[in-house]
Amino acid sequence: MLAGLNALPDLAADTIVAVHDAARPCFPCAALDALFARADAHPVGAIWAQPMLDTVKRANQAGEVAQTLDRTVLWRAQTPQVFRFAALREAMALAQAEGAVITDESQAMERCGLFAAIVPCPVENPKLTRAGDLPQLLHFLSSSQTPAA
Repeated sequence: MLAGLNALPDLAADTIVAVHDAARPCFPCAALDALFARADAHPVGAIWAQPMLDTVKRANQAGEVAQTLDRTVLWRAQTPQVFRFAALREAMALAQAEGAVITDESQAMERCGLFAAIVPCPVENPKLTRAGDLPQLLHFLSSSQTPAA
């Protein structure tokens, strides 16, 4: 991801850039307007996320339930995520230099004390990660839930 940002050296520092995971091919393009509008009004940027509906448990070292987390403050981060160009490039470079394991760009920004706004995603945005995800994704694409591109 950092190589892609470094390939854009002529962008102004405050240009808003979007990062999207190709493993989420069902993102409704019409939702980009809301995401970019929120990012434009926020000093850091914005991420698309779904509120956590499941009960979430934190486990201890023995694999036992240690705590039930408050799902009303938990979100499932998705893509696209949009940030100011220079801040994102710096955050990603720092994470790489420090060997940090990050799971999304928002986490790299958080490591620098920069916290994005959350834009609730109103539709499913399934992720194709494992081979077992493909049948579910194909069903989603063939159903009436398919978002308009």
